Amino acid sequence: MASQDGKRSFDDMAGDNQNKRQRRDGLHVDLRILLQSKNAGAIIGKGGSNIKRLRNDYKAAVTVPDSQGPERILTVGADLDTACDVMLDIIPMLEDYQNYKDADFEADIRMLVHQSQAGGIIGRAGYKIKELRESTGANIKVYSQVCPTSTDRVVQMFGKPKVIVECIRQIHELLQQAPPKGPSSPYNPDNYDEFYAHEYGGYTAEEGMRGGGRGRGGGGGRGGRGGGGGMGYGGRGGGGGGEGEEAGVLPLQERLRVGGATAASRRHPPEGVAHLRRPAADVSSPGARRETA
Repeated sequence: MASQDGKRSFDDMAGDNQNKRQRRDGLHVDLRILLQSKNAGAIIGKGGSNIKRLRNDYKAAVTVPDSQGPERILTVGADLDTACDVMLDIIPMLEDYQNYKDADFEADIRMLVHQSQAGGIIGRAGYKIKELRESTGANIKVYSQVCPTSTDRVVQMFGKPKVIVECIRQIHELLQQAPPKGPSSPYNPDNYDEFYAHEYGGYTAEEGMRGGGRGRGGGGGRGGRGGGGGMGYGGRGGGGGGEGEEAGVLPLQERLRVGGATAASRRHPPEGVAHLRRPAADVSSPGARRETA
């Protein structure tokens, strides 16, 4: 309430500040991004200089824990707007995009979400993910398999940095309406298993370590999964040779023979061959199979 001289009382201002704090608290997110290990150095910087800058400039909690394998997880803890600003700062730093002079390039970013929330991103019969594509302009793929020994699923986004960041924003706004349900076991990259990387949306050792190529082109695709033209993304066969030798991936029976029980025993949940044979949800193109949560 304002006093007779038109000035607002201290109680009024204190109430406004409390409301602002509540709004900020309600928008807090822990954004988790699956990275190639080779990108960690650029984010951290020499002597930790760059990650300190990010923390100080944005007042955000930014971490990239060490890992011995080809994958790491970038975590950004802040309100949603700030977390998106941090990502817009980070994407051009990643090794694959450092040669671009501006933000006019296509990027590939993979976000981790709890498996119980994936259905809210896809929607009934793919309605919600189609809506996200149309409103942001991003190409989006939700993998149906969880990361090894975890309850996390990968949401892969392709597009220019601003497009991807807007996609991240809209997805997290959806996630806030549907909190995680059931047990939670965040993915630990130390449990990485290359045998199943293409199933859950992970990186191969060649991609993740320094010097590994992206394979963007006509016949190779990503890690041998792409095919016919353009970027080589979208589906594990693309326009090329499906999952056989032409796509650079061993046929299923050969992979089972080579991987054997050792690889299967490391998978979670341990459903063995039956689990491997379930196709991953490919939602990278309008004509793809209907998505399932």
